[in-house]
Amino acid sequence: MSIYKRFRAGCLGIAFSALGTAPAIARPVPAETEPAAIIQIAQVDEAAEDSTSAPPPGEGATDEIGAPSSPAPGSIISVTTGDIVLLDEGQGAKSPLRLAPQAGNRTQLDTDISINVTTEIDGQTAPNPGFPSIGMLLGIEVVEVDEAGQITYNITYDDISMGDDTSFPPEARQMIDDVFQQLKDLKLVLVGDDRGRVLAANVEAPEGLNPFLVQMLDSLSQSMKQVSAPLPEEAIGIGARWSITGSVTAGGLTFEQTAIYELVEREGDRFTVTVEVEQVAEPQSVGPAGIAVELTDYSASGNGNLVMDIGYPVPISGLFDLISTTQLSPSHLDQVIVSRAEVRMELNQK
Repeated sequence: MSIYKRFRAGCLGIAFSALGTAPAIARPVPAETEPAAIIQIAQVDEAAEDSTSAPPPGEGATDEIGAPSSPAPGSIISVTTGDIVLLDEGQGAKSPLRLAPQAGNRTQLDTDISINVTTEIDGQTAPNPGFPSIGMLLGIEVVEVDEAGQITYNITYDDISMGDDTSFPPEARQMIDDVFQQLKDLKLVLVGDDRGRVLAANVEAPEGLNPFLVQMLDSLSQSMKQVSAPLPEEAIGIGARWSITGSVTAGGLTFEQTAIYELVEREGDRFTVTVEVEQVAEPQSVGPAGIAVELTDYSASGNGNLVMDIGYPVPISGLFDLISTTQLSPSHLDQVIVSRAEVRMELNQK
């Protein structure tokens, strides 16, 4: 694969993984797990001081909320965060904002993801074959709510398809579509709490899954965990603002991320928050020896809104946009590659 194609694929992976801000660590699960669990994710939240969270399946050292103490070798995405910091308690009547789903609650979400990547090599615009939009119908089911308030729920990929982009090569479309169809055999099992934090996630999948799909699952699972609104402990009113900071490693790139949320509407069982995300990275080497590239500049910003219903552990609608600019210099080539990625994710309850 050419350095340009490798770079482009890396940008897509980073774009998927950066669609939101929930803290997580992704790591493989032992092959003997039945059914085969391809990816295991557990939240690391320094603000969570209780030990009520159940550890995810598997063995190994864990911290006090059941998360692996460090990412396993080969992890595709690693995210660690600090506290949820309340910046402004808001105006008017104030009360703690909490989710209250009931076992058996079910819904479906239409999810559309569009990606556009433009690249310049030594100042010359590179060909852009485009990438079709991705449409997914996600099934959400609350399985259990225990006495401690932990929420176990499933996400299934009820349908997935690509948009009609005629510029995308037909053979590539068929290959990706064949891979996408395997998603219908998968189940994402998550454990969260009433503050919207995802404590653990496990992808259940059959043996022999396509390696490309394994990586995509890591990114998509991370994105679904991130498209959420972790809530502060304190009582808040309209206009309340809170922040979460963290360090993210995705596609070999490590960057710092800050997300700021604001409660803009609250009526009955529903509330709306806006989110703003900023990402920056220090110069670093990205990729394996021999084909590594030097990152000389990276920045990204995103914003969106999420509508939550306290009866469900995930947003029932929302829109999030992320724009990133990356400048790389391949260590084995005298070139400068600058890429701009625009990613949009839209959610709507069906």
